[in-house]
Amino acid sequence: MSKHICSTHANALRRGKWTPEEEEFAKYTISVFQSGYLSEELAGTTLRSYLSEKLNCDPMRLTKKFQGKLAIGKKIFTPCPDRDNPVVVREIEDAQKELGRLEKQWLKRMSTQKEEQNIENSDVYTDLVDPRVIQAAAWVEKANQQLERKGQDSAETEMEKLKSLIQSGTIAMQITQDLNREEEVFPPEESLKRKRPM
Repeated sequence: MSKHICSTHANALRRGKWTPEEEEFAKYTISVFQSGYLSEELAGTTLRSYLSEKLNCDPMRLTKKFQGKLAIGKKIFTPCPDRDNPVVVREIEDAQKELGRLEKQWLKRMSTQKEEQNIENSDVYTDLVDPRVIQAAAWVEKANQQLERKGQDSAETEMEKLKSLIQSGTIAMQITQDLNREEEVFPPEESLKRKRPM
């Protein structure tokens, strides 16, 4: 029975397009696997299952990607012989080091993609929501944070922050009143239509 590797990626399974970083990491992982340079504890593990867990993706995604001469099939990990040989030990260490570098490079790329997606989603949200609502919500968040910190700052600092909240709070209240008046005149559906670009 094959041993399974604990995935380091708890997110949903990856799908779709491969990034250059992911492809490079996957190909090098295959090379190291076939050379027998991974941990001896992985003996009996199939390449397909090992790679799918390292990349946190469905095995079928790998089958579609690696076909023909690159097909991973049902290859099983077999530790390389002479693992006590200093030369082999050095080769394994070098391979593991490069594998770690490529994995970090790929994870960094994924992190960047996630940040870019969050920014994109934030832009879409901002386009659909009245900026005044965001401004008022920001004031509420600021006020909540100040209440949570009550007693942690000096009396002078708390007084300054309180004055700032009162000043900005007047603006937030005015925004709320304006929005309420507009809602009486324009139903929510009409307000959204007016906000959306033509």
